[in-house]
Amino acid sequence: MYKKCSALKQWVITSLLVMAITFLWGSQMAWSRTKIIYWAWDLQADLAVKLEKPFEEKYPDIDLEIVKMGIWNVHDKLSVVLAAGTGAPDVSQLTLRRFTDFSVTGELLDLTDRFRKYEGKFVAPSWEGVKYKGRLYALPITSTPGIIYYRKDILDQFNIKPEDLKTWDSIIRIGKNITDEKAGRYMTFLSSPAEAYAADPWVMYITSMGGNVFDEQGNLIRNNKTAEKAFKFWYDLVYTHKIAKLEPFGRPAFWSFVKSNNLVMFPWSVPILGTLKTQVPEQSGKWRALAWPMLPGQSAPQVGDFGGTVLTVPKQTKNVDAVITWMEYLCTSMEGTKGTYQQTGSLPAYKPALEASFMKEPDPYLGGQVRIDIVNSQKAFPFNYFHWTEGSSIIGSQLDAMLARQKTPEQAWQDAENLLYSKVKGETKK
Repeated sequence: MYKKCSALKQWVITSLLVMAITFLWGSQMAWSRTKIIYWAWDLQADLAVKLEKPFEEKYPDIDLEIVKMGIWNVHDKLSVVLAAGTGAPDVSQLTLRRFTDFSVTGELLDLTDRFRKYEGKFVAPSWEGVKYKGRLYALPITSTPGIIYYRKDILDQFNIKPEDLKTWDSIIRIGKNITDEKAGRYMTFLSSPAEAYAADPWVMYITSMGGNVFDEQGNLIRNNKTAEKAFKFWYDLVYTHKIAKLEPFGRPAFWSFVKSNNLVMFPWSVPILGTLKTQVPEQSGKWRALAWPMLPGQSAPQVGDFGGTVLTVPKQTKNVDAVITWMEYLCTSMEGTKGTYQQTGSLPAYKPALEASFMKEPDPYLGGQVRIDIVNSQKAFPFNYFHWTEGSSIIGSQLDAMLARQKTPEQAWQDAENLLYSKVKGETKK
């Protein structure tokens, strides 16, 4: 009896010891995990939530905390905490169009040495866009090149084929026959009055002409005839050729216009397809994609990037290694890049991902087209998004004034250039 009690006592003690060791070991594992805080918005934040579990399973020593906000709340709040020197996340999503507002602060971590190995492995506009004074301060997530979406069913009624839309000259000629103001049908549209929502799509036009507003060092280009030409191009679409409707993008009236089957051609950027699918699902199969049209003298299509998104790291972070792991997982892994494409509709900025099988899947909304084939048929032209928070508003307001016929294209651009110079104090470029 004594021996049985001793054996039982020994078993109980051993079990308690095992449980204690297991608890302590588990607690130690939990205590040793590195927590990183990630700020993101909308679809990209939703993607991070989906990837959180597989990421933490792959990297059990990292605890990812996702903070979802509105797009401009992320930018505004990050600006405040960087200036305050405290309260920043470990890593944050930003739009490429607003990135230089943060890179010039000196409050972002220089990532050049960490990511030098990726030189040449990201699409050029995105990679060059996250540099400041030759140093790398972010890693691109998405690429959003310009593209044309058009209604094949409407063009079929006029016996127009895709090859007839390769140049702006032919689009203007065809558009004059298709546009019917009384019926409310237009070949295309321009977003106005809309200030920045005018300037951002206008970038696609100036880059297709090989132009920029700022040079690679962030200096304002003075006496900018290409920008003036891009202003006049918009003016002519509305008032000379009369094929474009003025309709502010994104407002209820705009989507009513699209739903009415009266918009033939939608020049924007790749991910707007996701919005089309949401706003007008009944038009599935009627839309197609087209490379950006060529201008006289061009032998191949070229266009800029709408901006895309990037990941950046405030200097305040104490968890650099864990942050780098998350950035590489989201921007370069199969899980991250495929998730980005399927969740947001934007293209991954990582070149190897653009060659993956998931990029080759036919899209029923586009009648089975493969968008990456369209994107690969055109040249990406970099746009230097310096000072774009103020710059886009200045340019957009002058576009609005021009399209309201308050100013000539020449005067509107000259006023925009003067305002840009006084606001951002750009250097002159001869």
